[in-house]
Amino acid sequence: TIFDGGIYGKPQANGQQFLLNYGLRNIFETKLYSKADSTSRNVKLLQRFDFSGSYNFAAEEYNWSRIRLSANTSLFNGITNIIFSASFDPYQENAEGDRIEKLMWDSRRVPVRFTNANMRVTTNLTSTKIRNIFKGKKEPETAEPNRNLKDDGFFSLFENFTVNHSFVINREKQGGVDTLQITSNTIYFSGRIDLTDKWRVTVGSFGYDFVAKGVTFPSLAVARDLHCWEMGISWQPSLNTYAFYLRVDPGTFLDFLNIPYRKGSQDPFFNQGSNFGGF
Repeated sequence: TIFDGGIYGKPQANGQQFLLNYGLRNIFETKLYSKADSTSRNVKLLQRFDFSGSYNFAAEEYNWSRIRLSANTSLFNGITNIIFSASFDPYQENAEGDRIEKLMWDSRRVPVRFTNANMRVTTNLTSTKIRNIFKGKKEPETAEPNRNLKDDGFFSLFENFTVNHSFVINREKQGGVDTLQITSNTIYFSGRIDLTDKWRVTVGSFGYDFVAKGVTFPSLAVARDLHCWEMGISWQPSLNTYAFYLRVDPGTFLDFLNIPYRKGSQDPFFNQGSNFGGF
């Protein structure tokens, strides 16, 4: 049929299933011993490792399912996270790369063959994490209630900023040929700058895409605290849109009201005149 070359083979005509599922989930740890104070601590090498599959007794063919494997770990005290996943097939493939109903074990004496894998590496840095790295702290720093950020100087403006890096790589067989492809490689930062007690600027996802070879433009917003109300303007350069809003400040006694007054570039009134409409 037309489904023979599909990912899961052709569908069952009767739709009956009698499945036996199997799987394993575990963690891998090692113990490090310190000669300095004669203490030991456990270190997780893999925070999660599992694989799973099934066998369908009711299927007329392709009784064995593909085997899914996944694992994840973290590095540098949780700053970098790595997620890995892979798929293996117990059935062989023909010269065209199509799945055939013949087990790998029957001719090659191996249980499965590799089909695809994916690895995602994400790094998240905040000003607090950077400060802890230079101070040699291993535990997350908790916020100090009486701490004045102004005492930290210019860098206190970026206290609420985050730098992120995402890297994704795929490996799979295409037409019988192993291919390795970087599908995502971006670095961007986002956060909020408190200019004063009443004014703040929010920047969202400004960075660079190494795969697309281009800058990722952020969304920008400026807001003014009016005690019980909040007024602001937001701008999305990549979408060529902007909006002005006036809303009730959450947590005030006027919170029961819901009257956000919005005007944006999509509004005819604002499209008259300059690029910023009635602003």
